[in-house]
Amino acid sequence: MNKTLIHFTKAADHMSISQASIELGISQPALSKSIRSLENKLGVTLVKRHPRGIRLTPEGEIVYMRAQKIEFEMQAIERDINTLHYDRQTLKIGAGPAWQKPITSILPFFLERFPNVDISIKSAPISELMLPLFDDNLDLAFGGENGQDLSKNNGLAFTPIIDSHLTVLSRKKHPLNINKTHQISSLSNFPWIAFQSSSNILNHINNLLEREGGSRVRYILETEFLDMALETVKNTDALLCISDQLFKQLNDDSLVALDLSEPIWHFHLGAWTKPKHSRSVLVNEFLTMLEKKLRPL
Repeated sequence: MNKTLIHFTKAADHMSISQASIELGISQPALSKSIRSLENKLGVTLVKRHPRGIRLTPEGEIVYMRAQKIEFEMQAIERDINTLHYDRQTLKIGAGPAWQKPITSILPFFLERFPNVDISIKSAPISELMLPLFDDNLDLAFGGENGQDLSKNNGLAFTPIIDSHLTVLSRKKHPLNINKTHQISSLSNFPWIAFQSSSNILNHINNLLEREGGSRVRYILETEFLDMALETVKNTDALLCISDQLFKQLNDDSLVALDLSEPIWHFHLGAWTKPKHSRSVLVNEFLTMLEKKLRPL
């Protein structure tokens, strides 16, 4: 805080130039000169002298009130910095498999910057991460914005980071992979695999198929294990719906994304957190680093 503001605040605390000068360790003339400097800067009179000390003018009351808030904020800043650098903390993150590589890429830099921070990462679809986030068992959760009943997520905010869409995968020698665009309805002629899919996504696919004249999807496997889902796709005629971001990370030549007449679902991937004003420094810094990684200038 500005030195003249500190001097004025101490004088206002004691309502006495003499007592404030003793606490500050400066002479009374020096303190009076400092307060006059602040008054000249603001163009108002802040204190009035009387035989038993000083009293604040209306303008002085305003400055005193604001100065107290500044002091409280400075104390809070010092506490937060001390906590950040000297107290061990845990940053609790929830994320689906599409976020594994992006998060992994920034972890060494984040941990180097915050050596007293431990990181805990829970792998789950966003539908299973919202309640732990709301209950403060997670600090941030990565996933999609679509498919969520936002009315149930009071107090949570979404930060979009990646523009994405769902894509349908098959093995390379699948009957549908014949170098042409397929109608959505043709997808219902084959079995499907459900990987970490929320009921909203599954219902969306079935509604889309029915609208296009197809029948509802038959799921031959529902699993939380990505490798299991992929191996089943490679060895059967089953189809798998995942985000294009996750598909790009697979880098597997034995799998192909089918060319469809319309997209299954377009959406944003990003971070669910508490509102920005109530987020911790760690959450803000982690998001900043991840956004810089995924949105290079």
